[in-house]
Amino acid sequence: MRKQLDFNKEFGKSKIINLRDFKSCQISIHPIFSDIFLCYEEFVKSLKTDLTVLISKSELHLWHDPKIRGYVITNYFQWFLYCSTNGSKIKKLRVHSFPQNFDKIELLKKEVSMDFLSTLSSYRCDLDKLNPQKLLTLINKNISREIIINLNKEYSQKPHQHMSLELLSEKLGCTRNQLNSRIKAINLRRRAVFDQLEQSSDIVHRLLNNADFVLSPEELWK
Repeated sequence: MRKQLDFNKEFGKSKIINLRDFKSCQISIHPIFSDIFLCYEEFVKSLKTDLTVLISKSELHLWHDPKIRGYVITNYFQWFLYCSTNGSKIKKLRVHSFPQNFDKIELLKKEVSMDFLSTLSSYRCDLDKLNPQKLLTLINKNISREIIINLNKEYSQKPHQHMSLELLSEKLGCTRNQLNSRIKAINLRRRAVFDQLEQSSDIVHRLLNNADFVLSPEELWK
């Protein structure tokens, strides 16, 4: 089990704010961490159980960045997703000052990346709700490259910079064949939709079959 980052040590002591009304709080996702949030958002869609299993405390960890109005969230995005519709459970905020130092921000990115990869293997997902290729693309685009390299070293002793479908299946507790079958099912369904559109729309037919066809604004709004 990895050692959790000591936020108070790295970012200064947090401030506790007791809440009367969670809805009155102005909370947004910090722009620097919005890409990692997309990874959480995609994975949560496929969870077998309700988000309440991810929420173990009645407090929400937030940050104050003087450049941004209100509070921002950079980590524990599963809490943010839950609170978006069930904020009444949150009774207090734990607020840290958002670092303005590049190295500290990178440290926080690595911690959030490790948290996400831990989340993948901690909660079971419904493969029929999962889009493996989309999730894998988001991970390889947004999760810390250093963390993925370290993970690949752990599983295969090879310092690859990208997560493979094989490694994703390991984290999700399924097989690569199961993920490949799901990808094939998604592609077949997408192909069926395109076939239907091609048959019912002359414009779609030309877009799919004529490489030289250029869609004009007039044709678009017909």
